[in-house]
Amino acid sequence: MVSLGVTDADVALALGVTPIALTGFTFFETRLGPWAMSMIDGDVPEVLEGEPNIEYIASLDPDLFLGVEQATLLDADVIIMLADQPDAREFVANDPVLQAVPAVADGRMVIPDTDTRGALTYNTVLSVPYLLDQLVPQIAEIVS
Repeated sequence: MVSLGVTDADVALALGVTPIALTGFTFFETRLGPWAMSMIDGDVPEVLEGEPNIEYIASLDPDLFLGVEQATLLDADVIIMLADQPDAREFVANDPVLQAVPAVADGRMVIPDTDTRGALTYNTVLSVPYLLDQLVPQIAEIVS
């Protein structure tokens, strides 16, 4: 598998899967935090730089590409998608794989605005209360 989110490799490693490539934390040479290094099984993942190149990622022959058939297996009460920029919103709105995820198809996805995304991404003692004030009502509306 290939990890494209900053913290996604941590999730994969916690589940016993070592990514073959990742983007990760830019301030660590391996793009993995020291807390994750002991979880690597085999080679250290290749570091991907810049925008994801789908052709190159496919050439790495990852064992998992999330197709529409598999997307229907994913579900959650609510999905929080960090796609507040116009290009990202357009991608999310038009991606057939994402649209096949039941929570997305059922309208159970929240896309926080830029300020709320910032509070979530850079959580601090001051940003967390703001985040909760902004995000909890949106989640509550979906699950009610």
